Amino acid sequence: MSRGRYKMEKLEDYRTRTLDSYLNDPTFGKTFRDILKFCATPKTKDEIEQYIEKDLGITYEKYKVFAGYFIGALEASGGLRWDKDSRKWVATEVGKKAVS
Repeated sequence: MSRGRYKMEKLEDYRTRTLDSYLNDPTFGKTFRDILKFCATPKTKDEIEQYIEKDLGITYEKYKVFAGYFIGALEASGGLRWDKDSRKWVATEVGKKAVS
C-alpha cells in the first residue's frame, strides 16, 4: 500500500472491525498498539493527537488520515474508552491486555 494514501474502509467495516484486526493492520497496526500503550493512563484528545502527529509522525498531509480516526477505531473496537470522571480517553482492560 502506498505510504501517501491509506484506503479507508467503508463505515460499516469501521464499526465492525475487531481490535485484533486494527492491531494487525499492515499499515497502522504499530500505530494502534502505540496509542493503546500511550493511553494506559488517561489522555486528552489533544494529547493523543499530538502524540500521533509529533511522536509517531502520522500526519494528514503524509497519510490522508486524521488522528481522530485512530481514537474512533479503537473506541469502536473496544480498545479505548471515554472516562467521564477524568474527561479523558483511556485504554480498556482488553486494550491494555492486547498490547502487553
